Amino acid sequence: MTLAEFLLARIGEDEKLAQAAGGESWHVNSESYPESISTGDPTWRDVVAGGRWGGEARIFDTDEDALHIARWSPARALAECDAKRRIIDLHQPTTHPVLPPECEWCGPDTALDLDEQWPCLHLKLFALPYADHPDYREEWKP
Repeated sequence: MTLAEFLLARIGEDEKLAQAAGGESWHVNSESYPESISTGDPTWRDVVAGGRWGGEARIFDTDEDALHIARWSPARALAECDAKRRIIDLHQPTTHPVLPPECEWCGPDTALDLDEQWPCLHLKLFALPYADHPDYREEWKP
């Protein structure tokens, strides 16, 4: 498995979770005193409610928790999956009968280490959030 294949598999997992969560943007009911996180659709469906009033759904206790949850909504996750795929597409290896692969985007002039031109540093950095995954390889560490 190449680093690009590993990344695309993880992005696919992230995308499935975001789609299963509705794929919508989430919003807090109030930036200054968030009590619930809801979708932006006309029905204003609550996704998560806070526990300030002693309710049973005690998911977040602070304004910062609520704002963080809303910011990382399924819609944002889907947009990030799309952006990451596009960036990975730019950083493909070149093919040469004799020379080692180089990153098509970075090229030999910008490679930081001539011994490891592909996968490039950009892909290695992209993989860091997934370093705890069992398929992550030590050689991918930047």
